[in-house]
Amino acid sequence: MQQKESGKKTILLASGKVSEMDSIESWLSPSEYRIIRAQNFLSLINSIFHYRVHLLIADVNLPDISMVAFLPFLRERFQDIKVIITMKRFHPDLERILRKYKILYVMYSPINGSLLASIVEKGLEKYERGLISA
Repeated sequence: MQQKESGKKTILLASGKVSEMDSIESWLSPSEYRIIRAQNFLSLINSIFHYRVHLLIADVNLPDISMVAFLPFLRERFQDIKVIITMKRFHPDLERILRKYKILYVMYSPINGSLLASIVEKGLEKYERGLISA
């Protein structure tokens, strides 16, 4: 069961690397977003069903599962969650596969924090407009 909205958009960070989540979180304003974390597949699933997630920022290789394997499930049940995928380096075939699941953006390490903050802000603005026009 999903928790009631707090007025803030909820961002779920999913990575097996705490330092990566710390880095990403440092670029996001806690006054604007509720940020939750998942370090493995089980906590990712639990968070998606427990919270009203607006944006998922996930490492392509989350412990226990590849996001490529998880995205069909996510899109089937939670079409409105925006997704940003992070990965170490450019893989054209992998990026092509990810794009078919309507990924907001694919970012490569090291992550440019100001670019990330801008993408998050604009992506969630589009989310709001999409809900209003629906």
